[in-house]
Amino acid sequence: MAQQQQLLLKFRIDDVRSKTFRYRSKKKQKIPWSRYDRAQENEFPEVVQLIRLLVDRASSQLVLPQEHDATGNTFTPKQTWRSSFYHSSTMVGATGCQ
Repeated sequence: MAQQQQLLLKFRIDDVRSKTFRYRSKKKQKIPWSRYDRAQENEFPEVVQLIRLLVDRASSQLVLPQEHDATGNTFTPKQTWRSSFYHSSTMVGATGCQ
């Protein structure tokens, strides 16, 4: 069975290369861009969640020394960039882009 399929594929490739393969073209259809845009907007929160998950995983694997800020409080740099990502993603959600 697999050999038959391979042989058929080989014949099709040979037909395409020799330009003897008969291709029936399809009608061109209008692209509904408004639906595409809406789908992108609906997927945005999922993308933000995926990025948040990836940032959490990456930051959990980092081993960085603690630093001191201007007030003398200790923090790790990964906490800073992780919290800045969370802040920016919640601000995006607050602007109504969900």
